[in-house]
Amino acid sequence: MIAIIFSKLSKLSISQKLYFSFVAIVVLIAVLVASAYRGFEQVEDATNSNVHTYPVLSDAQLALEQLINIETGMRGFVIASKDAFLEPW
Repeated sequence: MIAIIFSKLSKLSISQKLYFSFVAIVVLIAVLVASAYRGFEQVEDATNSNVHTYPVLSDAQLALEQLINIETGMRGFVIASKDAFLEPW
């Protein structure tokens, strides 16, 4: 199989071999550029996802802190029966 390809290539003139090589290099460069472009898109998507994640985590942490404070106030109210524990809510 490879011998057949080399025998056909050896029959080409120098200008045809140069043209074939040039086309092969251009195609290879086009594939590399397309691959790099896709890689940059994936990096951009990952960055956007990370940028979105930090505010979500911050909001979740704030909600958890508020729930803990509410739970603490309710516990204090149940134990001491004083409305002062419920004033923040």
